[in-house]
Amino acid sequence: CAPSYELYCAGRKLDAKDSGPGAKSDPYFTVRSVLNRGILYRSEAVMKDLSPVWKPFSLNVRDVGGLDGPILISVFDWDADGMHDMIGELTTTLREFTFGNFDSGLINPDTGRGSGAFLVKTMKPEEQETLKPVYPGYSLTFTAQKLARKDITGKSDAYFTLKVRQGDQFVPLYRSEVVPQDL
Repeated sequence: CAPSYELYCAGRKLDAKDSGPGAKSDPYFTVRSVLNRGILYRSEAVMKDLSPVWKPFSLNVRDVGGLDGPILISVFDWDADGMHDMIGELTTTLREFTFGNFDSGLINPDTGRGSGAFLVKTMKPEEQETLKPVYPGYSLTFTAQKLARKDITGKSDAYFTLKVRQGDQFVPLYRSEVVPQDL
């Protein structure tokens, strides 16, 4: 299992995107793998704050393509109408976070100008025992007909084994319960 890290992130002096007196933003951020373009994490929105501190979250090294896999961090201003405004973004790697005190400027791709900073205040390795693998869920139903009679009684104690190929051999992945004396 690849290592994961718990990240504690914040924003600093983000652009105000909401209008009105004392305008602020309701910032949230996403983390995407540049290699596979998938969203790996989306934070909660921190309401009316230009220097938000977000809840910690975890990133798996394998999911981002290794310590040097490029990741895109995008910060948005949340809007109730769903038309979230881009505040800014940056491309970095997990390795850059490991050096401590990560503080990098955000650039708004629409305007090309700076729009505040994204900080990783702390990066802690997670203990492997606490990680829970996520497996895809499948519901399979197996039936059998006309099984060979293998017992003296003329019936069989049927079961099946599901195997996967690893290299040049098959490794058991699952063995069903035995259905005694049935055909």
